Amino acid sequence: MLVAQDRSGQPGLILRHWSHTARSITHEFRLAESDQAEVIVSGDGRYIFVDKSQGQPVDDSTCWLIFSAESGEQIGSFPWESNVVDAAVVATRVIYVVSTLVEAREETASRLCHTLYARSLRLGELLWSSLLCQEAPPPAEQYYPM
Repeated sequence: MLVAQDRSGQPGLILRHWSHTARSITHEFRLAESDQAEVIVSGDGRYIFVDKSQGQPVDDSTCWLIFSAESGEQIGSFPWESNVVDAAVVATRVIYVVSTLVEAREETASRLCHTLYARSLRLGELLWSSLLCQEAPPPAEQYYPM
């Protein structure tokens, strides 16, 4: 389980392993110093993605950290991006989605764009990306004139 403080009460993002048979905490791993870190848990529950910026200004060293939920070990990282909405580990790659709202112009509607990225798990190198966009729905007045 993920908690916002360690057993001594110090704030942080803490991964705890719990033994059902012993009914106690068996291991505790500190994933981030701040309890305000943005976190994404992969759909299969095996990986935890932690935003290293933790609300601070971003520079070239800022990244997303990838941890194994089983071992608590950091297994990779990738350069920081805002608006990461989903992430997964597939073999030796990290796959993630960044969402961006592209504002409307006079002749076009707003669009929600998603960019799908694939990076090397160990090195964080960009392997490929793909832009996926869709038009936002028209205003309700178009369907139901007043």
